[in-house]
Amino acid sequence: MKYIIFCPDSYTGGPFALLQLNNAINSLGETSEIVFANLVSGETYNPDNQTLEIKYKSMPNLNIDGLPYNLCHKYNKNDITIVPEIFHEIIIKLAKAGFKNRIFWWLSWDNGPISYLNKFEYEYHLKNSTHIFQSRYAQKEAERFGYEGSIVSDYTFFDKTKINRKYEKTIDICYFPRKAVGTEKIINQLKTKFIVKEIDGLMHNQVIQILMKSNFFIDFGPLPGKDRIPREAVLYDCIPILRNIGAARYLEDFNISKYLKLDLNTFTNPQVLYEMLSKLDNNRELILRELINFKNIIINEHKVFDLQVKERLIKPYRK
Repeated sequence: MKYIIFCPDSYTGGPFALLQLNNAINSLGETSEIVFANLVSGETYNPDNQTLEIKYKSMPNLNIDGLPYNLCHKYNKNDITIVPEIFHEIIIKLAKAGFKNRIFWWLSWDNGPISYLNKFEYEYHLKNSTHIFQSRYAQKEAERFGYEGSIVSDYTFFDKTKINRKYEKTIDICYFPRKAVGTEKIINQLKTKFIVKEIDGLMHNQVIQILMKSNFFIDFGPLPGKDRIPREAVLYDCIPILRNIGAARYLEDFNISKYLKLDLNTFTNPQVLYEMLSKLDNNRELILRELINFKNIIINEHKVFDLQVKERLIKPYRK
């Protein structure tokens, strides 16, 4: 029996978490392999040994330092399958094929099969699957539909030698333009008062370099889960400013003060936003002291993650 993790071949937060899970399972003495679902060109089922063989149209490009993986070429009905929420159709296919050890990992809530949850086929098969949640936000939302399960989060990458250093802050605000569609006018207004830097098309170490140099990271996105970049920002004394929606509403996901979680009216009022940012900048050292608790939580995420994997994904399947 082995663990089969379905993963997209892309450099986004989801695959980072999925490879972290793969690494943790292997480190705990079990066998885990990766199926890159978007690269599968064909599958052949052998009824004699109940094994499904996979063919790929190309080899994966995903390569993250410190997170090696073995590509899965075949698995059987006794294996434990772990499927992220973006591949919800796969969990239904596995259920119909008789794979009983199914785990559905809600790496986000907003990107999951929300509109399908009350459909008979989905409700029947999903409720007969095990659910785990990357964020408290996803867990709470799923509970409204009768889906329950434990938290198995992820962890933030960092270099221990860099997180307690003082950095020269030459950028006032950084942000992801891909998460800021529709905010162009707001950004242009901010640029008249502040030095603003886009984070776009960069490698992970380049993103970290910008966070080190920035006073604030503004996340204009919907925060469908416990997003990685706001947590990384905290490690480098870059104060995160979030929209007060999604996972930002839960201290379990983002343990930061309410005044760092802004409503839409604040974001869309240039004068109010400018005054808010100026006030935060004047109280920067106080805010950084308040963020120490969250920073320590982030530093210990890896240990907590390994414990969650052991207790919630390994022990229940060990005989």
